[in-house]
Parts: sequence; C-alpha cells; structure tokens
Amino acid sequence: MRRSILLGCAVLGVLALATVLRADAPAPDPVEAARRANIAPPPMPRIQPIAFVRGHAVRALARVDRSLTPATATPIAAEEPPPWQSMGALCRLARGTSTVRGRANVDHSFGMLIQSPAWASGQELRLAMHAPADDVSVQLDGFAPTQVDIVMGPDGLTCSPQPVRLERSNAYVSGLVDNAFGAEHASVWVEGCGARTDTEADGTYELSVAPGPCELRAFRSDGFFIARGPTVLIRPRAHDDIDVDLELPPHRTAGLGIHIREVEGGIVASRVREGGGAFAAGLRSGDLVVEIEGEIAVDLSLGDFADIAIGEPGTDVRIVVLRDGEDVPITVRRLHLNR
Repeated sequence: MRRSILLGCAVLGVLALATVLRADAPAPDPVEAARRANIAPPPMPRIQPIAFVRGHAVRALARVDRSLTPATATPIAAEEPPPWQSMGALCRLARGTSTVRGRANVDHSFGMLIQSPAWASGQELRLAMHAPADDVSVQLDGFAPTQVDIVMGPDGLTCSPQPVRLERSNAYVSGLVDNAFGAEHASVWVEGCGARTDTEADGTYELSVAPGPCELRAFRSDGFFIARGPTVLIRPRAHDDIDVDLELPPHRTAGLGIHIREVEGGIVASRVREGGGAFAAGLRSGDLVVEIEGEIAVDLSLGDFADIAIGEPGTDVRIVVLRDGEDVPITVRRLHLNR
C-alpha cells in the first residue's frame, strides 16, 4: 500500500513538471506546425520590388512591406505575373505603318544606357519595357527618334503623350542627268522613290526620298513624246546623302504617233496623230494592239508599251492589231512629232 502511494506521487510530480515546462516554452512555429498538420503554411511578408532589370525584380533593391501582417500577406511566388510584364508597353500610333523594328533607349541617372526592342505595325507600337520610365527615345527604322514617357495606364504600361506621332526620316539624293538638253524650259525631270523634281538648267537635281529600296528615272519632254532614261535602283537609309547620276537618250525622241489606253485584251489606239508613223502605216483610231515587237500587249502596262514604242527616229516597230477578228501585222516607222 505504501509503495502504491509513493508511485502515484511520483507520477503527479512528473505531470506537474511537464506542465510548468510547457508554459515556459516559446510558441510553436506556425510554418512547422502547418507542415506537421499537412496544411498550407501561413503566408510570409510580401516582397515588393522597387527596380526592374529586363523584366526581373532586383532582389538586392527590394524592401519588405512591413505594413502587411502574416495574416494578410501573400507570398510573391503565388501571384500571377501582371499582363504588362509579359507583353511590355503597348502604345497607339496616330497613323498606321507597315511592320518596322527598332529600339527604345533609356538613359538612367546612374549613367547606363538601357536598350529594349521596339516594333510597330498598323497603329500599334510595342516596347519591350517592364517598368515606367521618363524620356524614352524610340528609334524605328525609317523614322526620326521620338521621345515618350512610359506610364502605367488602366490596362498596363503605355506611352505618354498618346497617340504617338512618328515622322519619317528622309534621305537626300542628288546628281546630274546626262543629255538633259532643254532643261532651261523645265522639260527634264527626275521621278521615283515617291518623289519628283525638275532639273536645273545644267541638268543637276536634288530629291528628298523616304528610306528603303526604290527606283529613280530621268524623263525629258521631246515634243509629242517623252524620253525615258534607264531605271536605277537605290537603297537609301535614313539621313543618307548620296549621289546618283542618271542619263537620257542622246537623240531626239520618236514614236508611233498614237494616244493609247489600256483595255481588256490589249492596248487600244484611242487617237492616231496625223503626220506620225502610225497614220502613214494605216493604223486607225480604235484599233486594238495585241502585240508589239513580239511582246503580248495584254501583259504590258502603258509604261512598258511606251518604252518599246519610243526610240530613235527612223527606226521601225512591228505591231499586230486585231481587226474583224483577225490579226493584222503592221510595221510603223518611228517619227519625231512636235506638239
């Protein structure tokens, strides 16, 4: 009986000591407790990045938002990336454009120039930037540099001001047109690359053209006809200043002496000039020319047809006209005609 009482007292003493020790022990780690209970751990304080480099948060420049308590904080890894981080800045252009590429330059205060890809298509301008920035220089191929600010809008990063206006950055072409006689009467000009200009009296010219591959050509008014020089392909870049010499035929210009227009089935002679080679050969107004010098007329533009028909005075041109359902071959002598 005595032994049982002693054993009971020992057990009570151990329980009392355990209770005291548990009261003095620190509170259990909630993360460890959650792990043991196989439930989601409470969230940690949120990390807010204050700088981005190429779209990635700079952890060394991050700070803890201590206003968020463990009960309300959410781990940054659990968030979906904002849409603007995946697509960059989206801006609206004042005028549509073909697809062009370039870059956006940001000159940071710490002396580093950051470059990001940029591209435009239609009326959209996209910049591969992932944080607001001031004084961003957008440089697209064929356009002058444009300054914008990147700001956070309702739908993500965008440009300010908006819409963005792009101005083409032109190249300058100059040169001499050989055989430009008659230029004192402004009858010689250079055309192509989306522009046109008359030559000076000495045959020189200057032309402002848009960047990109294009063709230049010299023309001379010779009475009833227009002399055409060979086409020259150029590839100007923005701000280029290039010299391109052109030439015209050294002889006076002669041709068939007809007015032409394009119709289904070929080229029709809408008018035959009296005194010209076509009039002398018996060509009539309304005749449908289906072939010239072996070329099928339906496959030719009016310019292509004129290039074949015009040449040196006294030379012959072989044509085929359609009359009453039959092909009629005619040889026409090229003659010079005054207006």
